[in-house]
Amino acid sequence: MSTAPWKPILKSIIAEHFKFSDTMHPMQLATFNTVTQRPANRTVVFRGFIKDKEDSFESDLLYVTTDVRSSKVEQLSSNSGFEICWWFPKTQDQFRLTGNACVFSSDSSINSKFPFAKLSSYFPTDNFNWDEKLEYYFKQISDQLRADLTRPTPGLPLEHENYTKKLAVVAKDERENELVKQSFANFALVIFEVEEVDHVELATDPHKRTNWKLNNQTRKWVEQRVYP
Repeated sequence: MSTAPWKPILKSIIAEHFKFSDTMHPMQLATFNTVTQRPANRTVVFRGFIKDKEDSFESDLLYVTTDVRSSKVEQLSSNSGFEICWWFPKTQDQFRLTGNACVFSSDSSINSKFPFAKLSSYFPTDNFNWDEKLEYYFKQISDQLRADLTRPTPGLPLEHENYTKKLAVVAKDERENELVKQSFANFALVIFEVEEVDHVELATDPHKRTNWKLNNQTRKWVEQRVYP
């Protein structure tokens, strides 16, 4: 199964970024709010590309983690379109990724819209287990982020700040076990199916800009150099 032509370029820039920093540089995710009829933008942290069960194959599907109660989840359920803008200051590269995103969680009502059949085409086998992958990624997040998922719904008025600050995935007692269950219930993956990529290189003279578009019929990427 071939890899999208923009992916090795993006991964090499990410690798270059880590020569200067031990943390991932965040990206801006824009969705569409169908209530206000305006775009909604926020900062998210790239978690990687979805891999298969044995982690032997890496797909072209990017993902981030989120609270299932966040506004982005509701917005993507109404309009799956997204745009990501990702700026790497050390290399002076900008990536804009556009396509459709979907959300997967332990909530079956949310998963009713999940495109299982379509996303299976990104893997060499058709037995990809999203439930197992959800549990796996939940175990990978930090104790602080796991604890954050036990707070009240994001965006509600603040009433107190007495909340759990860290939560290990293996509970020490029944109270922690209930918190872990609550945290997992609020945990979700946002998976990005990219259909267009725009890459601007500002470190070069003259600047360079490359655009890739996915032909949805042939599933082939079309590359074109364009003016910056």
